[in-house]
Amino acid sequence: MNAEKNLQNEALKSQYRRMASKYLYACYALLFIGVIAVLTSPLDFKPSFETPEVWFQRSGALMTVFALLAALLKDMGTQTLHKPGYFGDALKLEVLAELEQRFEWVFWFAFLFTVLGTLVWGYGDTYYKFVILHQR
Repeated sequence: MNAEKNLQNEALKSQYRRMASKYLYACYALLFIGVIAVLTSPLDFKPSFETPEVWFQRSGALMTVFALLAALLKDMGTQTLHKPGYFGDALKLEVLAELEQRFEWVFWFAFLFTVLGTLVWGYGDTYYKFVILHQR
């Protein structure tokens, strides 16, 4: 009887892990896309009427938006396991404890990329002119 209950609990925890992992992988993908947007902006993907400096600056907006979306998904993922202010399911709380460090990393990377993306968005043309063009 106890072994059957343990199997049911493990099956539920596995289901909760899969559900939370989907949110984590979506966060990773969003953060990756945001970084790739900035790193690939110097390549020649821009329209012919845009300057490289402005195109680099615009990539900061993409980085900011994708980082904010990752932070939003991080919150949605943790709230599927536990909503603050409500009693928690013990199995969901165990899974949250297992994945809490990963969610915490997503939060800090999303925060960092939001700040960096905002700086690129605001001052990317100046940075591009000063650093990139002076290397040539």
